[in-house]
Amino acid sequence: MAAYNSALASLDEQHLRGRDAPDWVLFDLQTIDGHLPSLDDGLSWPALLDNYTFISYDGQFVFMRKNRFIHPNSSYDDVSTKTYKTGATVVLPKTDGLLFAEVDLKPTLAGRLLIALFTPPQLHIVLGLENGKTRTFRVVSEMMRTGVLLSPLVSNTGEFASLMARSKHPQDEDRVRTISIAPSYGGSVYWSGTYELTLKRYVGE
Repeated sequence: MAAYNSALASLDEQHLRGRDAPDWVLFDLQTIDGHLPSLDDGLSWPALLDNYTFISYDGQFVFMRKNRFIHPNSSYDDVSTKTYKTGATVVLPKTDGLLFAEVDLKPTLAGRLLIALFTPPQLHIVLGLENGKTRTFRVVSEMMRTGVLLSPLVSNTGEFASLMARSKHPQDEDRVRTISIAPSYGGSVYWSGTYELTLKRYVGE
């Protein structure tokens, strides 16, 4: 299960919240091109948390069973909505629970024209973790707008298993403390100098 644009991500989420949602899900977290793992089909993660129960993890797949009652929506507590400079280091507020983010970073007018003609520069996000380490991933502006799990960092299938088993919490050493989003080159030409960051704490169904 993976989607690389907002329309497909929305369809996947609706399927997991609909009458025909699968009774069982096998999940293997494999991303491509160095993407932030939770970015690929990020809308489906809250749907899985709401509507599926962790059964087992065999070292490759997370095995989940559909709950008796399907929740059509997730609940969140609003944390903040602020505008930041592209490339600046943003210190995240300390919150309990899972922190989701929506990032609205728009191309400039010239950037829209250039993107139509050429491959745009890659966008990267640098995550500063509670343990002092940093991790850099590729991100896609359209997918960031749909919402993505930002903290704690879930970077492999085993960590996703812990998330579904409710044993991964932001007080762990992989809680994200800072973020920075910037293009690999041509920032002022292709992308706006600011972006809007909306943070929400996942409450559940």
